[in-house]
Amino acid sequence: MGTLRWFAGGQERRERAIFLINQMFSEFDSKNANPLYQVLDSYRTELKFDETSTPYILNRMNIDISKVLLNNNIRLSSTESSQLKELRALSHIRII
Repeated sequence: MGTLRWFAGGQERRERAIFLINQMFSEFDSKNANPLYQVLDSYRTELKFDETSTPYILNRMNIDISKVLLNNNIRLSSTESSQLKELRALSHIRII
């Protein structure tokens, strides 16, 4: 899947988020990041059903990811960290 343009719509962001979450699942160390895995899985399910606006889901996901990382003292590898950074960047919407 290619890079996303800054002006991408909700459907493109939704598809990219699902793709990134699936990619992260294939590379996660599940022993260390089980609570994070659960949060990402719940948001992947929500994104698949397409019932709520994508920016709203992505913003809530970012908050919940931060809480899980802090509360469970989860340390990510550099690869996991860069994937998570890309996933979180999907909620950055520029308004001109």
